[in-house]
Amino acid sequence: MTTNLNVAVFGAYGHTGRFVVAELLERGYAPVLIGRDPAKLSALSSALPGLESR
Repeated sequence: MTTNLNVAVFGAYGHTGRFVVAELLERGYAPVLIGRDPAKLSALSSALPGLESR
C-alpha cells in the first residue's frame, strides 16, 4: 500500500474517531485530525505527534 495518503477525520478525538484514526495509521494512511474543540484536539495531537490537525 502507498504511504502518506491523507484522510480527514472529523471528530477525531471522539470515541469512534479514535478507532478510525488508529485503523488508518495501521493501514499506512496519514489522517488529518479535525475537530471543533481546540483543547481535545490539542490533547490528541500531543498523543499522536507528526499528524496534522485543524
